[in-house]
Amino acid sequence: MTTAALYLRRSAPDERDADGGRNRSTTAQERECRALAGRHGLEVVAVYDEGAGKSASHLTNDERPEFDRALSDLGRGYDVLVGWSLDRLTRKGMSAVGELFDLADARGARILCNDGFDTAGENGRVMASIMSEMARGEMSQLSK
Repeated sequence: MTTAALYLRRSAPDERDADGGRNRSTTAQERECRALAGRHGLEVVAVYDEGAGKSASHLTNDERPEFDRALSDLGRGYDVLVGWSLDRLTRKGMSAVGELFDLADARGARILCNDGFDTAGENGRVMASIMSEMARGEMSQLSK
């Protein structure tokens, strides 16, 4: 695996990191994702930038055409999808994360994030299930 694409998404429409930095600007996300790709010896060949104001929550039905394109191209146009964190990819819980693992496996590809999410690791599914449910729960709390 030598090529990567970056997926960037910001849920809040402004540039302030009101939640302590977890909702980083897409500029900051891109910088950190490029650094992660570099540490893994990957050449970035595409950037899928959803922009600001798109939710990945189980509570909304926001269309995310860039995410859909990134997944469609995974394993075809590039080898590794790099995201800033798992909750930038999805906040829909374990079932959505299971689908990401299955897609990466089926395409001989990998999904990797700065927060430790990695579809290539032996224990990746266990760790990802906990991370994804925490992100889903956080979204439910924020909605209240």
